[in-house]
Amino acid sequence: MTTTIPAQDIIQVGKTEVAKTAFAGNATMGNEFSMLSTWRPVKRIDVCYTVDVIKGIGVRFWGDDTQYGTGDWSNQAFSNMFIELPENDVLKQFGISTDPSFARNSVRGLTLQSKKIPQWSPGYVTNPYSMLEVDKLVLMGFYGWTNPDNFIAALGLWVTVRPRV
Repeated sequence: MTTTIPAQDIIQVGKTEVAKTAFAGNATMGNEFSMLSTWRPVKRIDVCYTVDVIKGIGVRFWGDDTQYGTGDWSNQAFSNMFIELPENDVLKQFGISTDPSFARNSVRGLTLQSKKIPQWSPGYVTNPYSMLEVDKLVLMGFYGWTNPDNFIAALGLWVTVRPRV
């Protein structure tokens, strides 16, 4: 399925056009964040979580050794998972799990599949997932909201606009 992104929602990052996907979770609480590459795709994702929620997300980009993060992403007292994405990889699926009856609909789990990664699912994995339309797109970053308790209230992706094969 192809989604047409309105021109006003597309921004230029170097020579690459990127846009936000839809988001899942509760965007009415907390502080907005954005971690967007200045020119190359996401290299590494770090996720910190409890049995209840995603506490934080860290990210590094190809060509940039800086560690970016939001929420309680580096707290070693909680469970942590990371993954490194090959630079030429493209997404197949990305899902975000929330539960309106728990943690005020905050993010509880993630699932990622790409051309080169069969599946990666950090967090308290629950169904259903809100599946984002990302097939054949490149992951360029994350945006969302952290709540006052410093965990991820809502999450979406920055992705390339044009599919890659």
